[in-house]
Amino acid sequence: MSVTYPSIQIQLSLTEYVNFSRQEIISANVIDEIDAIGIAMPVSTLTFKVSRSANTLSMFDGTLYARLAERLPVFCYEYIDAVNHLVGKFYLDTWKNVSATEVEFTAIDVIGILADTDFDGIFWSAETSLYTALSQILDPINILFSIDNSLTATTVSGWIPPGTYRDALQQICFAVGAMASTSQSEVLRILPAAIPALLYSNKINTKQAKQLSIELSAIVARIELVSHNYTQSLVTEVIFDQLLPAGEHKIIFEKPYYNIVIDGLGYTQVVLATQNGDYVGTQNGDYLEAGGEYNFGTNSVYIYLSASATITITGTLWIDSKRSFIFNEDILNTKNKITLNIADATLINSTRGQATLDRLRDYYRQRYIQKVLLLPSTIKTGDIVLSDTLEEKKILAIVKNMSLNLAGGFLSTVELRGFLPAYILPVANPTRRARTGFAVSGSDMTFNNRWRQYA
Repeated sequence: MSVTYPSIQIQLSLTEYVNFSRQEIISANVIDEIDAIGIAMPVSTLTFKVSRSANTLSMFDGTLYARLAERLPVFCYEYIDAVNHLVGKFYLDTWKNVSATEVEFTAIDVIGILADTDFDGIFWSAETSLYTALSQILDPINILFSIDNSLTATTVSGWIPPGTYRDALQQICFAVGAMASTSQSEVLRILPAAIPALLYSNKINTKQAKQLSIELSAIVARIELVSHNYTQSLVTEVIFDQLLPAGEHKIIFEKPYYNIVIDGLGYTQVVLATQNGDYVGTQNGDYLEAGGEYNFGTNSVYIYLSASATITITGTLWIDSKRSFIFNEDILNTKNKITLNIADATLINSTRGQATLDRLRDYYRQRYIQKVLLLPSTIKTGDIVLSDTLEEKKILAIVKNMSLNLAGGFLSTVELRGFLPAYILPVANPTRRARTGFAVSGSDMTFNNRWRQYA
């Protein structure tokens, strides 16, 4: 029996931590979840309760409360037989005193932070490497990430509309066939889409797991995926035209534009440029000189006015040409079926449309949903496993959700999604056939077997 217990740290500054020991942690639970093909972007969470001497963690300590009100990093570890394992890096979300000595905390992973942060949008007119695209989005908000080597050559192009940073990350992952994971990592990991096929990294057998349930999900009978190709139009639109008071203003564009022109009075005349260093010009090709208090974002403009003024912004529209890619499953008439329609994946162009549709088809054909109670293990979300199930069957599946009880023996309730692989029985009485070659006598008694062929 493994000896396990959690250790949790809240980072107050670069060098200062609040450490909660094994004796202080009453309960600690992690819900770790991924989406295997990037069609969603779930948030992983940590909840824990600690006990300390009275008033050491009090709502009435104004200084401490102010510091804990921030989204501070929370590092969660689990000791398994004296070996320290990182469960994940989270960020403090809420905390409350439930008694004079007991405090409850909740924390979210970096994807939860991205979900709470507004993103202006961005447009790539040409194919842009995955690393460059993620850097343009995540570097300004200081989010560290890593990209699996198998994805380094992938590119994206197209439009991400205004939303949240999680929306932007999800659009990118879905377009390149990737998933985002924070499991057992201090950085956001971008990994290839995990769809069970032939290979697996771990086994889950009846000695280490208790079967809880297994079911068949509904058949995805039809998938319609809409692709988006963008071309320059000659249509110039008025993006913004209002009288603004003195002060700072931010204007976000709801459509992708080029040749953006800003007209306003009373500014120090300078040549405007985008973040990429491209000059902003008029339709006549002249550089626009409209004021040093303008600053362009990825899909927005910041304006500072020393006095009220009417600001007019015009731009030429990128036209979105749409095309449907459709898959119909060849099935008999059944009630247990659903239709999937994806129309807002704006980074999917017609070039990558069919490959994306095939990936969706292959994923939703993994219909077995199994839940098991797993003993302490190094298995994590995103792993492909071969799992024992009922009637001496096995499924090849992805680990898509784990609910970890860190203070209760590191048991985890695991949800798997996969399929029943075909098993070919061995030949009962194989026959031997002669093969051409030279048998060599000597101490290696198995060498001669290489010249035998079995039916």
